[in-house]
Order: sequence, then structure tokens, then C-alpha cells
Amino acid sequence: MFKSGIHLLKDINTEKKTVVFAFSKLRDYDSDDDYTEKTAFDKTMKESGPDGSNRIRHVWNHDRKELPIGKPMRLWRDNDYAYAESKMLDNQKAMDAWDAYMNEAINEHSYWGKSYNTGINERGGKIIKEVKLYEVSTVLWGAQEKAKLVELIKSGDKPESWLLDHITGLQSYVKKSNASDDFLEVLEIELEKAMDILNSLEKSSRANTLDIVEPNEMTLADIYKLKRLI
Repeated sequence: MFKSGIHLLKDINTEKKTVVFAFSKLRDYDSDDDYTEKTAFDKTMKESGPDGSNRIRHVWNHDRKELPIGKPMRLWRDNDYAYAESKMLDNQKAMDAWDAYMNEAINEHSYWGKSYNTGINERGGKIIKEVKLYEVSTVLWGAQEKAKLVELIKSGDKPESWLLDHITGLQSYVKKSNASDDFLEVLEIELEKAMDILNSLEKSSRANTLDIVEPNEMTLADIYKLKRLI
């Protein structure tokens, strides 16, 4: 189960090279109409977090095949969010992500886990009572952004300021970044797709009815393919 949204960066400690971020909203509905209870992560944080078996990883963009980019040092929650404090590692992808953090090019986060003891809420989505957490991720595009892109493509409406700001910010970062060529190449590919989507939105007419797609499971490449069908 992937869950993401606009769960922003909370703090950066340049001396310790740590980042603090929210990876899940609590006591609220997400874009799937699922409702996550306040205590959903309590058990997994205790059993699998830094004070337990220490099996939860901080990865880049849900890529569990690559080395982690950070080591969670703390996992906790308040009434509204679940948080992680992660010590950034020294591999290339981690250094690239740190550079992007420092230049404010990325600030969104997500998680991957398995839900247990679910019920059905009043909106028809799940009541998520317990989550077995496997990883937290730093991501380029949160689920809410991807959901907005899908809706823009399907409706033919003009792009909103958040899309322009996101693209402009990434373009500026790519020009001045000290990140590796491989990392910047990935960003440039994402930018090309985003720019193509943006250009098509500016001249598209109202779309035909399309099958509903779950934004949480979509990459920007999937959205790009969806655009080409219209």
C-alpha cells in the first residue's frame, strides 16, 4: 500500500545532516477517501522502528532495489501527522537527495506499508487502523500532485500555479545543482514529461471519459501516457 500526499519537510539540521519530515496525515481522509486513525503507526514504530528491530528504511522515490538514502533515527506522531527524523547516508543517491533538500527542490514524502484491521468509512474508503511500515520515501511528485495532473488532463482545464511553480523550481535546481549526472538526468526526463503535459494542457479541449486511475499507483510516466491517449 503506497500512500503519499503533500507531507512537507519539517526541519533540516546541516551539522548533523538530518531531515525531519511528516510522511502521513492522521485523523483525516486522503485522496482515496481512506481514513487513517491516529494510532495506526504506533505498533510498527515501536516494533520495527529504531528502538525495535530497526527494519524501516528511508529510500528515494519508493525504490527499494537501491541503497537507502537515510537511516531513520526517530519515528513518532502527534495528533495530526506521523514523522520521521532521518540521518542522511553517504552513497551517491543520498548525497544527491541532500543537495536537492538544501536547494529546496524537494520537500514531499510518502510511505509504503501494509494495512491491517481495516473497516469501511462513511465515504466508502478504508478505515486504516494499523499499518505495518516498511519504508518512508522522499518523492518528487506526491500523490495529490499526481491526482491533480490526472484531473487536469481529463478536464482540459488550464494548469494551476502549483504546476508552474513546481516545474520552475526543478528547472532552476537542475541549472545550478551539484548533484550527479545520473540524478540530474532523471530530473530532466521528469521535467520534459511535465513540460509536455503542461503544453498540452494549455491547448487541450475537454477530454473524453476515461477509466478511473489510482494516482497513488501512478508515476509521471503513466500520466504522460494518459495524456497521449486524449
